[in-house]
Amino acid sequence: MATSAPPGMFDVRAVYKRVLNQLKIPDADEVLPNPLGAHESNPALENVSMTMGHPAAAYPDQDHIAHIKIHLGYANDPAFGGNPVIGPVFAPQVLQHIKQHLTLHYLQSMRAYVSEAAGGRDVLDLHEEKPMDQMGQQALALASQLVTQDAQQTLGAFIKPIQDLAQKVAQAQQSQQQSAAMGDPTAAAIVKTQMAETERKTQEFQSRMQSELQQSQQNYQLKVAELQQKVAELQTKYSTQTNIDNQRNATDIAMANINNAAKERVAMITKGAEIDQQQMQLEHEQNLSAIDAIQASDADIRQHGLAIQQQAFQAQADQVKKAADSQQQAALAQQQHEQQVQQQSMQAQNQAIQGGLDHQQTLEQQAAAQPTPTPPTGAI
Repeated sequence: MATSAPPGMFDVRAVYKRVLNQLKIPDADEVLPNPLGAHESNPALENVSMTMGHPAAAYPDQDHIAHIKIHLGYANDPAFGGNPVIGPVFAPQVLQHIKQHLTLHYLQSMRAYVSEAAGGRDVLDLHEEKPMDQMGQQALALASQLVTQDAQQTLGAFIKPIQDLAQKVAQAQQSQQQSAAMGDPTAAAIVKTQMAETERKTQEFQSRMQSELQQSQQNYQLKVAELQQKVAELQTKYSTQTNIDNQRNATDIAMANINNAAKERVAMITKGAEIDQQQMQLEHEQNLSAIDAIQASDADIRQHGLAIQQQAFQAQADQVKKAADSQQQAALAQQQHEQQVQQQSMQAQNQAIQGGLDHQQTLEQQAAAQPTPTPPTGAI
């Protein structure tokens, strides 16, 4: 069924491998042919194999940068890959092989950045074909930016040699195609016809270019003659114009002298008027300054008179205050004297009363102390 199906619908090798596994046949990979046509090897042996016309295969875990350096060094060495005996066979093979290394280096770099972000494991399984969620796609976009930056540093030195090698291969393939075409009679006839047509077109182009060149020369000569005639006309016109300009210049000089004299006269009058105006302005400012001084002096006089009058009023008020204070002090002294006199009078009265009381008491005591007289016997 796999062989009768439309091309590309089934992977025939995978189908046969599954059948062999079902049949319990050991080492099925050894029985089936290698789809890449080559086994993993070292870069030096790969250079030898590609020189012999056999393809070389790149594998995911190889040091792709080291392989590319070795292959390009061999390709550019004049004794080996650059040798015309080796180059035509080696160059196409190594160009395809370098393409494999570049592609696998890209995948290896992407897996390395994803593993670094995930703690050392390729959580996206980039080596497998399977759908990826949105978060994984965003992580892969960030990794792609880093891989692009690294590629500018690590692969920048290889771009020019690879381009040169690709150009050599393209030229060699074109040369082979032309050689093959020349070997075929029909193709040779076509090439011969194309070359004849190309030669005819070249001759036609050259003839047309020569005709156009002659026409251009004739046009150039006509333009030179026209320019010479215009120069002669301009010289005549310039001579006439010079005379007119000389007369005009003399008139302009005379008018200029008149204008200058008038301007100087006007300037003198204007300057005199400006001086008079400045003098008037100065006198006016001096008058204003005098008026201001008079007003200031008048104000000072008024202020001084008011100050003197205020001092007189203050002195009079002080005298009145002193007189009032003296009268008040005299009244207080008189009041105190009267109070003292009154107190002294009251004290004298109290002393007199107290003295009378004391004398009365003494008399009473004396009277009480004298014996009572006994009446005579027989007296009635």
